[in-house]
Amino acid sequence: MTFLRHCVLDGCKTLTTGQETALGQTGALTLLFVKNGSCHLPNEVGGALLAMAGDLLVLPKAAILLPAGTCTILRCQLSGSAPEEYAESLAGQVHLLPRGYCGSAQLLLAQLAEGQGQMPLALASALAYSLLCQVALAVQQQNSLPPLVEEALAQIRDHYAEVYG
Repeated sequence: MTFLRHCVLDGCKTLTTGQETALGQTGALTLLFVKNGSCHLPNEVGGALLAMAGDLLVLPKAAILLPAGTCTILRCQLSGSAPEEYAESLAGQVHLLPRGYCGSAQLLLAQLAEGQGQMPLALASALAYSLLCQVALAVQQQNSLPPLVEEALAQIRDHYAEVYG
């Protein structure tokens, strides 16, 4: 059954921490669901993403987590060809999906965490792939502009000389 290797759950783990934590990358993609508390993820330009309870972080690379007080996080690692391709498409950029933005992904994460080691590999793989699809769709929708704004930008690009004459 080679199709099972396209999206595999490498493991889900609940982390409770109050100190800086290095999040190594064993899978192609790491998903972090902040259960309670809040945490910061420093980025390359000197700033940091602030994740609050209910937020979902999409990490295509290893990262450092800086909790603000005690923080509980559900960490899920995915591997296989589908998560690898998706992680490559993110070009190393971490994405923050705010609370409620991707509720179905949070439910799938909870199902995978509860059934870890007990559910059949085919079911775990199907749930992991569904989770990957939900996250990819949420990231895509989060990054898209309203149609009117996209049209305005296209007009500006097409008529740059006229606009800035």
